Amino acid sequence: MVAEPGSAVLGEIALDVPSSSESLSLVRSVVRRVVDFDTFDEQSGFLVAVGEVFTNAVAAQRRAPVREPIRVVISLGVDRCIRIEDQGNGFPGVGDEPMAPPEPVAMGRGLLIARAFVPDLTIVSSTAGTSVALPIRSS
Repeated sequence: MVAEPGSAVLGEIALDVPSSSESLSLVRSVVRRVVDFDTFDEQSGFLVAVGEVFTNAVAAQRRAPVREPIRVVISLGVDRCIRIEDQGNGFPGVGDEPMAPPEPVAMGRGLLIARAFVPDLTIVSSTAGTSVALPIRSS
């Protein structure tokens, strides 16, 4: 985990975490400690969404293959959100409509699950990677 020196602005934490499933517990722990949620259920649902998006980022970098860390940015200012950025190859069909999973279906439901808990998440994807922003409801 590396906080980028000099890049943090008031209310923002940027972490570069290893691209591995083991890093998810660290990401969840940081979110729990720095984000105030109104209820335990709200926190739990948000953490499920973070887990699904982070797991997708790890898989995208593994397929690329990319060994760079995954960037997790926690913004706690006016526009509170968590942004997870990978350097995978991106993917098509990232609009509001869910994209059909490729055949055979071995995976592909993570964003649907994440959107169930954070319906207004946004996705920006290109061949240089994907950034998913998960807005945090205001308390």
